[in-house]
Amino acid sequence: MKLFFDPDLLIEESDDGKVWIYSSGNHKWLKGNSAVKILVKTIAQNSGIVDFEKIKSEFIDHRPKLSDEEIKQAIDDMVKAEIFFYRKANLEESIQQFKREYQIQKSQPPKIAYLHPTHRCNFHCWYCYNAKITKDKSNELSTNDWIKSIEKLEQIGIKKFVITGGEPLLREDLYEILKRTKTTTISYELLTNGSLFNEENFWKLNSVIDRFVISLDSLDKEIQGRNRGIKYFNHILKNIEMFSKYFPEKLWIRSIITSDNINDIERTRRELRERYNISNYVATIFLPNSYEQIPSMPDIKKLIKIENEHISEETFLNYGPNYKLKCGGGTSIIAIDAKGDIYPCQNFIEETQFKISNVLNDNWYDELMDSPIRERFRKLSVNEKEICKECPYRYLCGGGCPAISWRVYKRLDAFLPFLCEYLRNDARRRLMHSSTVKVR
Repeated sequence: MKLFFDPDLLIEESDDGKVWIYSSGNHKWLKGNSAVKILVKTIAQNSGIVDFEKIKSEFIDHRPKLSDEEIKQAIDDMVKAEIFFYRKANLEESIQQFKREYQIQKSQPPKIAYLHPTHRCNFHCWYCYNAKITKDKSNELSTNDWIKSIEKLEQIGIKKFVITGGEPLLREDLYEILKRTKTTTISYELLTNGSLFNEENFWKLNSVIDRFVISLDSLDKEIQGRNRGIKYFNHILKNIEMFSKYFPEKLWIRSIITSDNINDIERTRRELRERYNISNYVATIFLPNSYEQIPSMPDIKKLIKIENEHISEETFLNYGPNYKLKCGGGTSIIAIDAKGDIYPCQNFIEETQFKISNVLNDNWYDELMDSPIRERFRKLSVNEKEICKECPYRYLCGGGCPAISWRVYKRLDAFLPFLCEYLRNDARRRLMHSSTVKVR
């Protein structure tokens, strides 16, 4: 018997003996034990030829001894999981099938819209990707124009809206806009620095917003000051206390990991949970907005060590065998700036060559769906990216964000050497903590 398999077949093993087998070409994986590992390695090292005696010799200490039927059953399970194949044509078809699935369909409408009611902000975070965006209040859409825009977006099927900026709460009419557009099927998420909540807007906004994300890089005033400034620090903590008391499940705290706070991240996570009853916490690595900012990134090896020690399995429970990383800019995601202009995502706002249309145009949706900019993003593929296309983790990693590639190298498809090690480790953890097929 001869079996066929992806030449980039990966075997990963955790410290507690759990084993994951990953077939990268067709993006299939399964979870097993040390016996599965031995079986797969023996077959792979024998070029796919199933030598029952050789396999059984590898299990010399196994009690009771394996029978030919048990080996066949294990192989059948792995064929069903599309790790092994009885025919080469089936392997090739599985690989091609996944490539078709990986490609976002041209007719797919956007699912998420990032709305920027204003680009004005009362903070001056040094790492902000929107730092250079025009902050002219006179160009912002009116209350009614925003209401009209959200209604247009909902009509094409968008149900999730991320309200960001700038600082959205600088718009005094934000509650009115959201209240007049809120439906039972719409989800609103607010990204904010947390400085402008007060007794009145706290309750109003909680009646229309489903999730709040407050950016806070540390509970230590000095460390917070290095990244975001110390202005409003005590007031932000009071606002977190309000959420802790009334809506702890609706609040997420997000930190940007820089060289200034990398050693403080786990303390922040712990204290949020212990002092404020806030368990929803996410820390994301600072990504450079230019080539010159690369040295400002945190130490990658140190960050990998921290994340491997502290990130829990629950972080990855939503990742299953069908999960893949691919940029959704312009396809599943769009961004609307304060003037109503449409971009592939929030990172490209005011990059004029990436402006797609304006949401107030009568034919905005046709312009979006037929846009060569959207098509350019839709066709982006890790299989076309140098170095990445040869990596067995490519579909779990995605090759990095095209926006970062553009900001650093002025290309959408550049290899990101300063991020590769971090993304590869993240992909490996995603594989090893995912929900998946099990083979005993």
